[in-house]
Amino acid sequence: MRAAIDLAAQLEAAGFDVILDDRDERPGVKFNDADLVGIPFRINVGRKVTEGTVEVVLRSTRELRDVTISA
Repeated sequence: MRAAIDLAAQLEAAGFDVILDDRDERPGVKFNDADLVGIPFRINVGRKVTEGTVEVVLRSTRELRDVTISA
C-alpha cells in the first residue's frame, strides 16, 4: 500500500489526476468499477512492486505493460 500511495503522490505532483482505490474489495471488482467509470489508464501495484515494477493497463485497447518505477 505504501508503494501505491507514493506512486499516486508522484503522479499528482506531475499534474495527473489520480484515484487510489483502497477499498476492501477483490481486484476484479475494482478493475470493473474503473472501467465503468471510464478511467483511461489503470496502474496495478501488485507483487511485482518488490522488483520495482507495476502493471499499466490502457482501457481502450486492454494493452498491458510492465513499467519500472523508481523507489
